[in-house]
Amino acid sequence: SKKRNVELVKARIAISIALLNYKWTLKNIGRCLVRDHSSVVHMRQVYNNYIFSFNQNGEKDSVIELAEKLTKFAEINPYNLQTTTHKYRASIMAKMVHNGSDLLAAVGLVV
Repeated sequence: SKKRNVELVKARIAISIALLNYKWTLKNIGRCLVRDHSSVVHMRQVYNNYIFSFNQNGEKDSVIELAEKLTKFAEINPYNLQTTTHKYRASIMAKMVHNGSDLLAAVGLVV
């Protein structure tokens, strides 16, 4: 079985949430993270569980903080992640997958 690195999993969750905030499709996020769209759905549910827990006990998990930081980071990212042009989004995604990206580098990861 695969060994799961908790910090890597949390980073993937945070990245997927940041990209969801910028209206990326589940499919494109999955491709970017070398996962399928159902993995992104699961990551979104896990993140919602972290939010629920935070609302209950007031303790903010690192995944919430990282997602917030990445969302803010993406706002000043040189790529326009909110573009509606599919071709442009595909270009961004390809760069993220093949060259790594500023967004992924922000958490010390390259896909």
